[in-house]
Amino acid sequence: MLYTTAPQPEYYYLISQMKALCALHNCGKTFMQKNNYSRHKDAVKELKNYLKKNRQQLKLKNVAAEIKFSKD
Repeated sequence: MLYTTAPQPEYYYLISQMKALCALHNCGKTFMQKNNYSRHKDAVKELKNYLKKNRQQLKLKNVAAEIKFSKD
């Protein structure tokens, strides 16, 4: 992945996906919290599989805006 000075829309999309997956896996914490990676192995694996299947869709403009998550 290439890094630019500003995060790309895909970045925000991936973070929102990861948070949603963590909620589904009942981790109780967000992916970004420190020292919490081991609780998220299933969520990470699921996200990677999702990305493989939907890589082309991630290139669409404003794809994150199309996905809506309920706020707890």
